[in-house]
This record gives sequence, structure tokens and C-alpha cells, in this order.
Amino acid sequence: MNIERNLGHGSPRRGDGASRSETPCDKEAEDGGGTDSSETPCDKEAEDGGGTDSGETLSYMLVDMGTNGEIAYRSGDSLITTSTAAGPALEGGNIQCGMSGLPGAVCKVSYDGTAGATGGFSHETIGGKPAVGICGSGVICLMAALLDAGLVSETGAFTEEADRLIETQEGEMPPTDGNPSSAKRLVIADAEKEGGARVVFTQKDVREFQLAKGAIRAGIDILTEEMGESPKAFYLAGGFGQNIDLDAAFRVGLIPKELAGRIRFVGNTALGGCVDACMDEGPDAPLPSLAFTAAAIEINLGAHRSFNNKFIETMMFEEQGEL
Repeated sequence: MNIERNLGHGSPRRGDGASRSETPCDKEAEDGGGTDSSETPCDKEAEDGGGTDSGETLSYMLVDMGTNGEIAYRSGDSLITTSTAAGPALEGGNIQCGMSGLPGAVCKVSYDGTAGATGGFSHETIGGKPAVGICGSGVICLMAALLDAGLVSETGAFTEEADRLIETQEGEMPPTDGNPSSAKRLVIADAEKEGGARVVFTQKDVREFQLAKGAIRAGIDILTEEMGESPKAFYLAGGFGQNIDLDAAFRVGLIPKELAGRIRFVGNTALGGCVDACMDEGPDAPLPSLAFTAAAIEINLGAHRSFNNKFIETMMFEEQGEL
């Protein structure tokens, strides 16, 4: 059994520079990251960008963008790992109208500035169903649209331009955090017009996203700095990871733009590992190097000298002119 086998054929689909319009939300991963049982480690080097058969060092980072944000970076014989408390926002949690990636979840959003019940927002949903909420990939796409339209500043605050679209409700209870601006909301989907639920996105939702993306990006940046170089391949794992719009992820700063062209989607690697174990070739199958895995260095981000400053930095957004 080889624990790295499932990284061998990560899909390069969805972007690496493709326009956002090229990726339908409800398209599932073509291969889910699985490989033929006869394939060996993440050694498909020339194909996957993790090295070459001319002797170039194997180099890749694996990121599971979930609540815990597990990250591992291998370069040659070095392996460093960490986890980051991203929280549930990237999976639709702590978002007012957030939900999992199920039929009816808004997964793609654009903004054209025209008037209307949704203030110029248009969207797509998983399965083409009426909107009932917004999932993590939809939040990323929406945030990119808000930034491009100048509706959210580099600090994450709604701008004056956004204020004309902000909805207010009479008699509404004050926000739980005591900040009146947290109650500001933009209408993304209108229930009366479309027959689904009314989907809004609030200032507090923006803050929840900033905390999540800042934690993930800080972990990526710190492991890269510790290794002293950018990985030659970048694997995105998990059900959420395989549905990310890469252009939007670059725009909001969730993934470094420098990794464009190196990103592969590997699906549910935990499940793939279980399948791999079940397909074990028997007692004569080669075992992974215990010495290598035992030598892995785990980095505690909370205690890392650079984490606090990096976290604050990565919560911010780039202005349009800085892209």
C-alpha cells in the first residue's frame, strides 16, 4: 500500500487561469483524485508538476480546505505539516444563508451593477435549482465579484458604493456583536422572483470569510517560507476543494497567484486512502517509509513567530489596481 498513490492523477481542471464563466457549478470532479491500483506515488512527475524524471526534487503541497485546514508540504526528503483553525465559513457555516454544497446552493455569483430586486447580482446554483442558500465555493465567487465591483474594500468593509444596495429592515434586532454595520446585507437571490429562498450576504459574513481565508493562506505562506521555496505542485483535497473557482480564489487571496498552472484537484483523499488500503496487494506490497513519516516536522501555527502578523496580513484583500 502506498499512502501517496492517490495524488498521482490529480485533475488540472477548473481554471489555472481559466475564466470564471468556463466552470459550471454543478460539474463534479472527473476522477475524484483516484488512480489505477497499479500506479505508484505522486511520481507521475513530468505530468503532475511534482518533479521530473531528470532528477528534479519531488515537491508538492497538499491542502484540505475545511474547518481544520490541514496542510502538508513535501520537498525531497523533507516533510512539514500543520493545521489551521479556519472555521466553518468555507463550508457554509457561520454564514447567515450558508449551506453545504447541495442542490439549490448558490455556487457562482456575478455582478453587473444594474438595478433590480437583487441589485445587479446574478447567480448559478448547484443542479440549476431555485436558490436556497450559498455554499463555500459560492462565497468565494461572491467575494471576488464584490471586490471587482468595488463593493468591498481591501479591509473587508462594505464601501459607500455598496451602501446604496444595502437592505435595511425595520424593527430588526441589533446584531449580537454590538456593531450596527454587521447587520448590513446585500440581496443575492430574491425569493419572490425565483421561487426559492431569499439569500442575503452580510457584513458579518464577509468577516467570517476573512477569518477563514486568512487562516488558510497564513498556513500556506508559512509552510512555504519554512521550506524556502514554492511547491512545484499544489493539491487541493476534499469535496469543497474540488469545487473552487480558481480565478476567484486567486482574486480573494485564498491561494497564491504564483501557483497558477500547478494546481490539481484530488477529491476525497481520505476516502481514496481507505480504498487504496482495501486494494492492498497483500503481505508482499511495499510499505511506506516509516523513517520518512516519523521525521516529519509539525509546525504549531499558534506558536509560530510569524503567524500573528501573517494572519492579519492575509485577512486583507488586494485592491483592484494591485492585481
